[in-house]
Amino acid sequence: MRSVLHFIGLGDLLGPILGSISWPMLLLVFVALMGAYLLLKRMPRRKTDDVTFVRLPFLSKAEVMFLVALETSVYPEYRVFARVPLRDLILANCEDLSNRTSAQNRINLKTVDFVLVDPQRFEVHKVVELDDRTHDDVRRKDRDAFIDDVLGRAGLPIIHCKCKMFYDPASLRSQLKLPPVLLET
Repeated sequence: MRSVLHFIGLGDLLGPILGSISWPMLLLVFVALMGAYLLLKRMPRRKTDDVTFVRLPFLSKAEVMFLVALETSVYPEYRVFARVPLRDLILANCEDLSNRTSAQNRINLKTVDFVLVDPQRFEVHKVVELDDRTHDDVRRKDRDAFIDDVLGRAGLPIIHCKCKMFYDPASLRSQLKLPPVLLET
């Protein structure tokens, strides 16, 4: 065995480690590893051939109407992004790994409706939630309270806007706590 290791240039490195292992034992280990590799490679993967996938609309009609009004109200001061994952805005920070992981996992699957972003620096300035009738559900209220708490503790303002049939840009700016737009004459 040592002569083979010296021949391939590994004698000084692996000789003391593998010198006491017999050829049959080394061959048995190699065959076992190859067998395990081939077995794992042939294991069936979860197939999705029998699953139908359906495209969903990106935004509801109410969200589209609000987005148009929101963009009109805040342009050119802000850019508006819709359905932003909360994990892209917030990172849980805690020295205890278990607590940090638990908090981050609660954040990871949630999204916020709209985010107002500074167009030059791409800094998030505000989060805007469109509250329709689903926000009256107890579980939804718990979710909203969690998101409000997380964003508040991160120093990121969140504004809740009631879903309406029509949005006045001036009143929307006021609700967003933005100064009124002065029209040039």
